[in-house]
Amino acid sequence: MVTVDFAYSVAGEQYEWVVPNHVTEILVELAGTPGATETGDEGQIATGGVGGHLTARIPVEPGSTLLILVGRGPLTSALLGNGGAPAVIAESDGDILAVAGGGGGGNRCISSSICGDGGAGGFSATAGGAAGLPGQPSPAIPYELFSHGGGATDSAPGVSGQSEDIRVLDGVVSRSASGTPGQASSVPIVVDLGVIAPSAPAAPTSNRTGAGGWGYFSAGVGDESRIEEVGIDPPTFTLSFFHGGGGGGSGYLIEGGEIISLADNVDIGFARISHPEAALADTGPDGLWGIALAGSLAIAAGALSLASMRARRSRSTAVS
Repeated sequence: MVTVDFAYSVAGEQYEWVVPNHVTEILVELAGTPGATETGDEGQIATGGVGGHLTARIPVEPGSTLLILVGRGPLTSALLGNGGAPAVIAESDGDILAVAGGGGGGNRCISSSICGDGGAGGFSATAGGAAGLPGQPSPAIPYELFSHGGGATDSAPGVSGQSEDIRVLDGVVSRSASGTPGQASSVPIVVDLGVIAPSAPAAPTSNRTGAGGWGYFSAGVGDESRIEEVGIDPPTFTLSFFHGGGGGGSGYLIEGGEIISLADNVDIGFARISHPEAALADTGPDGLWGIALAGSLAIAAGALSLASMRARRSRSTAVS
């Protein structure tokens, strides 16, 4: 087998690779980048979601040009709980062949009781399929919140978390939405004029919320919820915030592709293509050495045949 590796690119430069003339199927390994893990004000950790890691067989056209992207452009600040980047392979004429989703970013916690982790990227073992998982809500808050970003699927982006104001006055709870969150792009990854154009997640609204992971469709971003608790007798007042983790970006596999395995990627993303070596009789550019070798073997076989004929004639003359 011949294996070609494609490294992660921070700026999102894409690679091109021409399918050898003898190859009709490739084995691809795509690993999306995990979401950023953030450290809070008191040293607590909000873990980024794992990236997808897909190994699959994909049919290809000999001589065609494939595009490979491992990464995306930088989002903004390092404090935004950056979502992980996807790994993508596509045909230059526009068909997306396979995508491994990036993990959602963890939020930057204010206190140890309100940390939200990022969701796993699509085609990770944790996600178990193409859909990314939602960011994790904090289990320490007694109110059901929807501030975490939703995971993307292979047919739709993840929905961003909704910011809420929750007021608890002497045990009576009232809640209201606060603002309108930005949403991830409704357009999946496409090839535009020979360039892979990623599907962007929504930009975070705070430097503490987790960004959504990038993928075939990208995920929803986390948002901020405010919880105010007021007691009348005795008089008490507490104020806390929850900053949700981002969802995981989705994966994708073209019809006719075959999944071999899924795994969790916790390191930098990458792409890898493997294919059989050229046969001796291959007539394509990669088979020229095969043609030369086959020709040499044919010449050698002809020479042996001629020598054998001469030997038989010599024996025949000697008997006469």
